[in-house]
Amino acid sequence: MNINIIFNSQVSSLSMGGGDKIGIMLASRWRSKGANILFIGCDEGMEMVRRSNFGFKLRKVSFLKASKIGVVGAYFFRMLHAILSPFPLEKKSVIYSSSDFLPDVIPAFRAKILEPNHIWIAGFYLRAKNPFTFETKLNIKTILYFLGQQISIFLMKKAADLIFVLCNDDFKYLVKKGISSRKIARIRGGIDLKEIENINSGEDKIYDGCFVGRFHEQKGLPELIKVWHMVVENLPDAKLVIVGWGAKKWELFIKREIERLGMKKNVILKGFVDGKEKFEIMKSSKLFLFPSNYESWGLVVLEALGCGLPVVSFDLSPLKQNFAKGILYIPLHDLSAFAQQVIKLLEDKDAREKLSIGAHSEAKKFAWQSIGNETFDKINSLYMRICYEDK
Repeated sequence: MNINIIFNSQVSSLSMGGGDKIGIMLASRWRSKGANILFIGCDEGMEMVRRSNFGFKLRKVSFLKASKIGVVGAYFFRMLHAILSPFPLEKKSVIYSSSDFLPDVIPAFRAKILEPNHIWIAGFYLRAKNPFTFETKLNIKTILYFLGQQISIFLMKKAADLIFVLCNDDFKYLVKKGISSRKIARIRGGIDLKEIENINSGEDKIYDGCFVGRFHEQKGLPELIKVWHMVVENLPDAKLVIVGWGAKKWELFIKREIERLGMKKNVILKGFVDGKEKFEIMKSSKLFLFPSNYESWGLVVLEALGCGLPVVSFDLSPLKQNFAKGILYIPLHDLSAFAQQVIKLLEDKDAREKLSIGAHSEAKKFAWQSIGNETFDKINSLYMRICYEDK
C-alpha cells in the first residue's frame, strides 16, 4: 500500500502543531505495518519531517517560503500549483491530507477527482470559529481562516473517503454540515512514553510553571501572562518557562508585558524547542499551565501528563472527553481561580505528587502504537474494498 501524506500548509519548520505531530507519528506506525510512506509538500513541511529523524521519503513540490512572501502569498501559490500541476501518484494510492487547510486539501481533492480509485483520508483537527457570529474576533485573518475551512469541508464532503477528527464536537459539526457519520472517524492523539521515560532531568525542579505552545491568540497568551503575574504577587520568586514560537506580534507582546509587569526574573523565554530538550524542560517543571481558549484535543497536554506534570487548564469539553486524571479544570476565563489553583499546588508538594501519579497513569492510555494500528486498520479496510471491487 502506498500512502502519500500531503504536508503542504506549514509556514515554518520551527513550529510543529498537533496535526503535524499526528501526521508524522501515524506515518511511522503505518510504515511499521508495511505501507510505503511518501511525504509531499512545501519546503517548510519537508524540513519539519526531515527533522523528525524517521527517514521518510520526501517530495518537495513548493519552494516558495512563507517567510519570504507571507502566509497568504505562500498559500495562494501552493494552491495554484496544486490546481495546475497535480501531484504524480501511483495508481490506487492512499492520500492523507494532514490538515483542513486548503494547500493540503486541494491537492488531495484534485488527485481523487482525477483518479477515483485513490483513497482520500482527510485530517480535520480543529473547527474554525465563526467570526460572523462573533465566536471570535472579526478581522481579515479570522475571515480567511473560517471561509477557507468551509471550502475544505465542501471538498471533503464531495470526495473524501474518510475524515479523521479528534473530538465529538467536531464529529457533530461535520454531520451538521451534511457529511455522513459513516465517513467520519474519531481518533486520538498519542505519545511515546518510552522516549519521555528515558529522559532524566534530575531531582531538582528548576521551573515552577511551564507553558508549551504556538504563539497564537487561541493559546491564551494574554491570560497566561496575567495569571503568572497574580502568582508572582503571592510567590515573588516563582519562575515560568515558556516554550514556543509563532507570529512576531505575539512574541513582542509577551516581551512587552513581561517588562511592563516587572517579571523579567520570573519568566524565561526558550523559543522553539522540540524533542528531548523540550521534554527535559517539562520534566524540570513543577506544573504545566494550559490557558488555551479552545481546543479539539490537546496533544501538548498529553505530553505534559506523560512527563508526570500536574496540569491546570480551562474547562474545555474536548479535554474533559479525554483526560480525567492529573489535570485540574478551571471555569473558562476565570483568571483569578486559575492563579489561585496554581498557587495552591506550588505551595502543596503532596498535592502535586498525588496529581503527578495520576498524570502518568492517564498518559499510559495513549500509546502511538495502538492508535497507529487502529487508523491503519480503517485505511486498510477501505483499500481492500477498492481492490476487491476492481476484481
